[in-house]
Amino acid sequence: MISITCTNCQSVLTMDDAFAGGVCRCQFCGTIQTVPSKKRSTAHLAGATTAKTLYQQEAPAAPSAQEPARGTGLDDLAEAVAASSGLAGSGLVNKTAEGPSEAPPPVAVEAPAPPVQEQPRARLPVVAITAAAVILSGVVVLIVWFRIVPLRGGGGAKTVAGPVISGPNFCGIPLGGSSVIFILDRGNSMADCFDALKGACYKTLKQLGPDRKFQVILWDNDAGSVEFPAAAMRNATAGAIEDCQRDFQDTSAAGRSHLSGPLREAIERRPQTIVIATGKLQLDEDDTAALSVARGAAVRVSVVQIGSPTNTPQLEELAKSTGGVFKLVSADELREAAR
Repeated sequence: MISITCTNCQSVLTMDDAFAGGVCRCQFCGTIQTVPSKKRSTAHLAGATTAKTLYQQEAPAAPSAQEPARGTGLDDLAEAVAASSGLAGSGLVNKTAEGPSEAPPPVAVEAPAPPVQEQPRARLPVVAITAAAVILSGVVVLIVWFRIVPLRGGGGAKTVAGPVISGPNFCGIPLGGSSVIFILDRGNSMADCFDALKGACYKTLKQLGPDRKFQVILWDNDAGSVEFPAAAMRNATAGAIEDCQRDFQDTSAAGRSHLSGPLREAIERRPQTIVIATGKLQLDEDDTAALSVARGAAVRVSVVQIGSPTNTPQLEELAKSTGGVFKLVSADELREAAR
């Protein structure tokens, strides 16, 4: 057997001695190879006195009329090897059916140039663009997240403030006009954040300025009427705001509260804006009847519903029908508004 190394792909090729001095095709890359001359071992050929090459064979005995001419075993071997290595039909293998003939001269085969390997394209720009897109997306997500989700830690829960609203506003609801009345719920629904509700109201009063009038009325919880100033509106001066804080400092939220009485009183004073703040989800018949009266009055009613993920349909409809604003505010947002 003969072993050579492919000049192109460096694969080791093994073939029969019959290919010595000839050519062969690499079974891995197809490159034509020149096989070096090498004498074959004749130990297995009984009575052989000379070495045979791929192109030499002993003259066969004359065939008889009854028996066609047969090739030698070496020819069969050469044909099988040629078929497996791609030399079939190349002229290097003799067909025994054609009778003995001289080996044709070796054909010069020009080895094809090795294939040019395509260089991998630079991917740095694509990688850089992808990384930049991922970073930009992450920044956008963080901005949205911190604008919505409260920041926790340190002194407690904090809510990132939304867009800055110029002018007086209550929990983000702009307050126009020259007069406003606040109707604050002091029932069980506001027990945990009633102080924050009062603080948010005081902060809004300071934004009004002395040219605007105000009044603060608490929902009736069967413990007596509480309002400031009594039975009238007053300019939002620094002294009036201090008096309001002093009058409400001992009030707390408890019991079952009612909106109907305070709402009717507010409508009688004819403010330009009424703000209702509550945590209740259900209204009784009297409260619902008072809402109908408010819809018929020439006053804008805005509603802030606190601490609930859902709204009270009657209050939302009241705000929309009078040109006001309905807004859901969490307890944390209320506390932030009171700061």
